[in-house]
Amino acid sequence: MKRNLRTCYGLLLVASALLFACTPPRETSREACTVADVSDGDSFRCTNNQRVRLLLLDAPEMDQAPFGTQSRNALRARMPRGSTVWLEFDVQREDRYGRTLAYAYTEAVGGEQINLAQARDGWAVAVVFPPNVRDIDDVRRAVATARRDRVGLWRDGAFTCEPIAHKQGKC
Repeated sequence: MKRNLRTCYGLLLVASALLFACTPPRETSREACTVADVSDGDSFRCTNNQRVRLLLLDAPEMDQAPFGTQSRNALRARMPRGSTVWLEFDVQREDRYGRTLAYAYTEAVGGEQINLAQARDGWAVAVVFPPNVRDIDDVRRAVATARRDRVGLWRDGAFTCEPIAHKQGKC
């Protein structure tokens, strides 16, 4: 009898492990946003007044002329006023300023990730605020490629004073 029980428990453990391994990944939540305005190269506002900060990016501040304006214009070209973008979330959905933290996509399924495009084209650098780290390796690779190829703001030396250092008054 004890042997049969051990066998049953063993089979239950194996079955549980298989069920866990076959469980589909958690659904990624997405929501639509109609773009009202682009504030700078890493943030924008939706028509419902939701303020959105693109995850893993840091773009020049608007007072870092002319780089802040150039970065903002690149984001405006990707997501013009009135266009629909899809927001996808990581672990933490809001920052301490009440802004929505998101990856933005040009289309609901299979669209270009705007965060990666801004990094790849040299309009922003990578910045990490855990726990939102899902795509950090991709963003870092995109920034490294932009820097190597001297595209976007890398062409003009904009990142000799990175945005975070500028905010801290270091340069």
